[in-house]
Amino acid sequence: MITNSLKRLPESTRHLLQLASCIGHHFDLRTLAIIHQKSAQETASDLSIALEKGLILPTTPIYKYYEQIDKIAEQWTDSLPVNYISLFTYKFSDDRIQKSAYSFISEENQQKIHYQIGEHLLQIIAEDEQQENIFILVHHLTKGLKLITKSREKDKLAQLNLMAGNKAQAMGAYQTSFEYATAGLNLLTENSWQPDYYRTTCHLYRLAAEMADLCGDKVAAMELYDHVIAKAKANGYGEEEGLANELAGQFYLDWGKEKIAIVYLSEAYDCYSHTAQKPQLENLVTSYPQLLQKKQLEETNVHELLNNVGAVITRFKIYSDYSWEYEYHSQGSESLFGYSTTEFMADEFLWLSRVAFEDQQKVILPCFKKALAGESGNIEFQFCHKDESIRWISQSFTSRADRENNCAIVTTVSINITEQKQAQLRLQESENYVRTLFEMATVGLALCDLDGNLVDCNPVYSSIIGYTLEEAQSLSYWEITPQQYVEQEQMMLQSLETTGHYGPYEKEYIHQDGYLVPVRLSGLIIERHGQKFIWSSVEDITDSKQTDKAIKSLLIGTSSVVGKDFFSGLVEQIAYALQVSHVLVAQKAEIHFQTLALWANSQVQETLTYCTSNSPCEQVLLNDQYYCERGVQEEFPDDDDLKLLGAESYQ
Repeated sequence: MITNSLKRLPESTRHLLQLASCIGHHFDLRTLAIIHQKSAQETASDLSIALEKGLILPTTPIYKYYEQIDKIAEQWTDSLPVNYISLFTYKFSDDRIQKSAYSFISEENQQKIHYQIGEHLLQIIAEDEQQENIFILVHHLTKGLKLITKSREKDKLAQLNLMAGNKAQAMGAYQTSFEYATAGLNLLTENSWQPDYYRTTCHLYRLAAEMADLCGDKVAAMELYDHVIAKAKANGYGEEEGLANELAGQFYLDWGKEKIAIVYLSEAYDCYSHTAQKPQLENLVTSYPQLLQKKQLEETNVHELLNNVGAVITRFKIYSDYSWEYEYHSQGSESLFGYSTTEFMADEFLWLSRVAFEDQQKVILPCFKKALAGESGNIEFQFCHKDESIRWISQSFTSRADRENNCAIVTTVSINITEQKQAQLRLQESENYVRTLFEMATVGLALCDLDGNLVDCNPVYSSIIGYTLEEAQSLSYWEITPQQYVEQEQMMLQSLETTGHYGPYEKEYIHQDGYLVPVRLSGLIIERHGQKFIWSSVEDITDSKQTDKAIKSLLIGTSSVVGKDFFSGLVEQIAYALQVSHVLVAQKAEIHFQTLALWANSQVQETLTYCTSNSPCEQVLLNDQYYCERGVQEEFPDDDDLKLLGAESYQ
């Protein structure tokens, strides 16, 4: 019946009742006219039919003068109340009429109308009056939430949800308060942790955590406290982090979990200390003296311990232009730096001026950048003591961003590591020396693990197998060992296990180009950083193998030659075996030599006699052997035979 009554109304009146149903059971003419987008008089005129049919009722007698609204407002503007039109108020005569009118509106239009109502109410309700109307404001804006897309609008609605949640909490409606706080958290954007909004964000998390606890959901409360603590810490809001830790500590105390509470209250203590929040710190100590007594005792013991080992503690604020101001400087500074605490506190640039210049650029400046970013770390630098001696200083630092003051609060602990550093440098120098010997060795050296993976090798080793150092160190020992040596290798490994060493023995490596390289190996087991490795020396024996082959060939080539042709056959075989152009076999006769056979120009030559004085032969007679790799003519300028032969070397 109600639906039929509404359908029989003029379109304009029915539409107006639909809009009114969105406002609520009670509505005023001013708000209705704004969302109706018509004048107050036109809007009141359209409502008159609904009044006549009893669908709505006036709540004040002033409604009778709706036809004169615009005229009165025009003539008496100065004397009329600002919200004069709002005095025209109505209500639905029955809740079912409101619900029926509301059902005629599509869901999309419902959202649009509620959004318009919420925006209108925000404009006409003063900020100091928003608390009184907060539930209505949040109701309409939440209904039109899908139309709120700008971060600024979402942040504003989150703030309104916080106000509604606080009001519901004061009224004892904890579940409703939790729902408002949760709705506010769901509205948070990337801007929500920026300086203009972070307080609202932190308050929402804390309210949600408190209400979750009061509603019996302790798991949700735990997660909310931890989340706001982590976010506040990451964004450098020390005061908010401290307060969240304090509330979390109280939460765990109320729950009967004192040990966990101590952890959170200790964190709150640190936050208040680092951000110099003295009232909060004093209140914390006063409120929880027994719980924080242990914390303060530990802190005192730490300071005493650091002073006993010659450590210095400092705390200072550093700003974006790298200027800073000290907040605290512990005793012991004079023994470490040569300057007293008073001297450092009086001149903030004194400390930096005594840091080695190269360390200012390479160590201190990057450290400042990390500190401003809220990071922590450890650095080492050289400091010029007051007595002009150079000290090595190790300094650990922790940093906490203070976005409220646009700076970082840095705490450092400095100790003298000069002796350790000098020992380290001596060790490094020794290691560099050993490494140089390793790389300059004339034999191949290799280090591999027990599985055969190469860990390190020198240039000679990599050249033997035809790889670069980087390529060689990526190989497995088995990749360069031919299959026929596997059994032999297993025997060498057994020798390593029983005796700790192996070799020397001969085998072949697979060269990168595919051919086999004969080598002689020996090695032993060594231990490095608690792990066992095989340390091997490798010698390329290609030349000696070729010599052996040449001698074997020489013996075979001359074994069937006898008599006067023996020496002729011998020099020919030597020439072919050693790939040389001239070979002679001679016998000594007083101060001369007479050839028994001479090979030159690829054939046996006639015998000749020559003097041994000032010649290589003289050195052979004196020393049994003589070898000259190059420049033999320069060594013996009087030996015309060397010139005639065009000799370059002598063996």
